[in-house]
Amino acid sequence: MHITEITIGKVRIPLIKPYSSSLRTVDSIEDIVIIIKTDNGLLGYGSATPTQVITGDSQGSIIYALSNIICPKILGKNVLRFNELLFFINNSLERNYSAKAAVEIALYDLLAKKYNMPLYQLLGGGTPEITTGMSLVLKDLTELITDTKYFIKQGFTNLKIKCGAVGGIDEDLERVVAIRKTVGKNISICIDANQSWSIKQSLKIIKEFEIRGLNISMVEQPIKSYDIDGLKFLRDHLETDIYADESCFIPRDAVNMINKNAVDGISIKLMKAGGIYNVINMFDIATYYGIGCVASCMLESPISLTAMASIIVGRRVKYVDLDPLNMITHNPIVGGARLEGAKVILSNEPGLGIISLGEIEIVSELK
Repeated sequence: MHITEITIGKVRIPLIKPYSSSLRTVDSIEDIVIIIKTDNGLLGYGSATPTQVITGDSQGSIIYALSNIICPKILGKNVLRFNELLFFINNSLERNYSAKAAVEIALYDLLAKKYNMPLYQLLGGGTPEITTGMSLVLKDLTELITDTKYFIKQGFTNLKIKCGAVGGIDEDLERVVAIRKTVGKNISICIDANQSWSIKQSLKIIKEFEIRGLNISMVEQPIKSYDIDGLKFLRDHLETDIYADESCFIPRDAVNMINKNAVDGISIKLMKAGGIYNVINMFDIATYYGIGCVASCMLESPISLTAMASIIVGRRVKYVDLDPLNMITHNPIVGGARLEGAKVILSNEPGLGIISLGEIEIVSELK
């Protein structure tokens, strides 16, 4: 089962509404996709998401890493020498985690297709559906409340409020109070500050959440990613769970967090971790040491979202945040995961269950 062709391309999927956080505003998902073909005619699909403000990856850097470094060296290799390929990908260059993730996803897709089973079964099985939460992005409060009511009607019971408003923590607090009042007591609310607060601001606003009884499930990455000691300080001085996102990319980061007792949990993403292998390791590390996990994503295409959902259906995950499927105007990907209300439903077809990627802009072909 040798790799004979690799195609690299671009896909653009418009969002229904612009997505705004304290780090950026975007109006579309713009992924790099990869198609790996083998000598027995199977096709493996993968994708990489450029998120410069978090991973440092751009479309150009991903295309270069794939076209010039990773893919030329796996061309002709036997997919069934799987661990050797994974080792090479992980050690082919520093960081560039999104590019690595794209290749890994495609290889796992091929392996599952080889054995004629859905990827989620290859990765441990489980019921092929999960309930995802929904993010509430930075926007005018009136529009935000309208969106909140819409998502509740769709069946979402876990909301993540993006903070880091222009008006500072006073405006952030106003938004959180308004949303809690809108949804009542039975809806889980998480906060994602995307590094936008200082330690002093974090203490002030999170203590206010606690005093007002807003019942916030957790606060994700309130301060700068490099300040691990600051995360520990917040964890030690607050009742509310503190989670790391941008501070925790790969398994080594998770171990560092645990050794320092810095956080109550970590947010795990394929595009940060460099692929399925590292994501599984991070879930296992967190489970072993008893800290919580968020199964999350960037603004990713349905390809990598399907891969992430395939990993977690058989695992105990505290929060699931795979909401881009609910943000896009249309899904050009044929097959794979689909969304029904708040439920992500996986295909029982082999691999990711993806039949085609629709129209893509091809940028490189290796044979």
